[in-house]
Amino acid sequence: MGFKQGSGNYIYDANGNMIVDPNKGLSDIKYNNLNLPYSITKGANKINYIYDVTGRKLANKLKGKTKYYLGNFVYTDDKLEYMICSEGLLNINGSTTNYEFHLKDHLGNTRVAVNETNDITQENNYYPFGLTFAQSGSSTNKYLYNGKELQEETGFIDFGALQLDKELGRWFNPDPLAEDYVEISLYNYVANNPIIYIDPDGQRIDLSHILGKNKNGKYNNEELANAFLAFAQTDLGKKVLSWFAEKGQKIEEIGLEFDNNGKMHNVGMDLTFECKSFGKWGKMVLGEFETKMMVEQKVSLNLILI
Repeated sequence: MGFKQGSGNYIYDANGNMIVDPNKGLSDIKYNNLNLPYSITKGANKINYIYDVTGRKLANKLKGKTKYYLGNFVYTDDKLEYMICSEGLLNINGSTTNYEFHLKDHLGNTRVAVNETNDITQENNYYPFGLTFAQSGSSTNKYLYNGKELQEETGFIDFGALQLDKELGRWFNPDPLAEDYVEISLYNYVANNPIIYIDPDGQRIDLSHILGKNKNGKYNNEELANAFLAFAQTDLGKKVLSWFAEKGQKIEEIGLEFDNNGKMHNVGMDLTFECKSFGKWGKMVLGEFETKMMVEQKVSLNLILI
């Protein structure tokens, strides 16, 4: 798979939403009041999306078929197609079921899918922003990059609040929190650093997995943790992290402490720093945030800054 150059230019509406993508053959993209696409024309076909008032996708319609999303249950018309589980999917075909287990990397990308008989049914490799290559297998699983669903009808990846154009490595409509990220492009995905950061729902950058440790005190992903710590010691890394940090936050491993609130400290970004707990199931307070911790264990403090 790769990028296919079309003819023509990208066109946007007054709100900054893309309404024409000539490279994917998409035209007349219409948006609701939440700037979510509800109608997309692709050639002779029209794709329609239905959302609830919070912007959660409930259904999409294409070629006379409707796909419904009811929590973890996904239906095609009136037939239950699969159930989303914590470790993969339960595929359902009438009275026949088949578990498919997904092996993921540190970013949540599905790399390998395995069925109940230990047969590999899917292998995926990714460029940094989600474009796949050397993909193989018979599985129909579409929960790939960051574990998010690939919209096969458009080629976009659905993160919830936004959809990612994996060929361009950016959102195709503005970040709903763009006013809080004034130094970053309206369409920027994870501050242009998809090797380290993830975006759980299209509204915030998440670092909470990076310095996570297991019960033995070892990093869950030592290479990722070391890469992040190396980045945090550079001038650029200190500058970027300082934008989002709260006054008094520390990264103990490298002795870095933030003396002031960053100018974007109150936007949706998760920062994880290592800290020492105290007392028996007490509370550790850091600025306006607090969390429960185990006694005398070094644990990750996950600050959800919103």
